[in-house]
Amino acid sequence: MKEAGWFPRFDGDVLQLKRLMAQLSIDEGKSLRVYRDSLGFATVGIGHLLKPTDPPEFRNLKIGEFISKEQMQFLFETDLAIAISDFRVIFTDWATYPADVQEILINMLFNIGRFRFLGFKRLIVYIYARNWAKAADEMQDSAWFEQVGSRAKRLVARMRTVHALSD
Repeated sequence: MKEAGWFPRFDGDVLQLKRLMAQLSIDEGKSLRVYRDSLGFATVGIGHLLKPTDPPEFRNLKIGEFISKEQMQFLFETDLAIAISDFRVIFTDWATYPADVQEILINMLFNIGRFRFLGFKRLIVYIYARNWAKAADEMQDSAWFEQVGSRAKRLVARMRTVHALSD
């Protein structure tokens, strides 16, 4: 997989759901087999962390067991809907943001969840202020950036591109 250039260019204010789903599939990877993620948590599908609140057919899965493609798609669509909903709750003026900013933040929320995302207090302030450069700085100056690697580098680069295009 190429390190950069896999996402289309900035295209204004229209969130591209199919593009976002493709980005998340690349960033998270796909696995029908339950595995331990980089932090040791049981994960399956497209980055779905298995939780006690999952339906029984998922929460009882053990490392090495498998799910179907349909189950993977169900989990993915559910997780994405949660990330989008969280994004819209945190950023009440979300519809005024460029599509790339929306996609970057939803990608982060999908990856780390609402609770951890809310720890990025200065990032949230800079997003509300539409200071994309400072938002990129906050993303880069975090443990998340070090943990996520190339994904974080791409998302920060995209945020800096939004800044460059808005000048």
